[in-house]
Amino acid sequence: MMSVVQVFGFLGSLVTVYMILCMLRIALAWFGPAAANGAAARPLVAIVDPYLAFFSRIKRLRGERIDFSPIVAITALWFVSQIFYSIGVSGKVSLSAVLAIALSGTWSVFAFLLDMFAMLILLRVVAYFARWNSLHPAWQAIDATINPIVFRIKRTVYRDRIVKYQAGLITALAVIVAFRVILGFGVNLLSNLLVKLPF
Repeated sequence: MMSVVQVFGFLGSLVTVYMILCMLRIALAWFGPAAANGAAARPLVAIVDPYLAFFSRIKRLRGERIDFSPIVAITALWFVSQIFYSIGVSGKVSLSAVLAIALSGTWSVFAFLLDMFAMLILLRVVAYFARWNSLHPAWQAIDATINPIVFRIKRTVYRDRIVKYQAGLITALAVIVAFRVILGFGVNLLSNLLVKLPF
């Protein structure tokens, strides 16, 4: 008979496998309908689509060009697996461990978004200095995604001063990278403190 520690370790492993299946399903969707809905993908679709569909129905998770629902769905699974693993390792769950896991999971989503925006802005800076065709639909999609953030950062830093677009891109990139590093350090410090709490 399995002990409580082994049961929760096993449950953590099951949730991790399910999370990997969800990631595989999301990746297949990037290759178009033939790959995502083909005969080989049908068992995977039947297993994970009900779970992913639950999150995709939440309108606040869907932007104009980006659907954040898969990120939230994966993070929720990660959170549950970490709680199971925590119980599996220690034999109990503490409020401080749950808070540390919740903080780490929330930060992971936020850090992913910061990294994504930083990479898109960096790509746009390279394209700008390389003088690549800015009218290509791919660049227009990237601009539509990053410009709200770039313009908000530009307004905050430069106030009413007029600056060139490339200066705004570089400023936004620097602010996002600095924000990512400082917040990452703070979250890591806070998580370590939370885990050491006695409750």
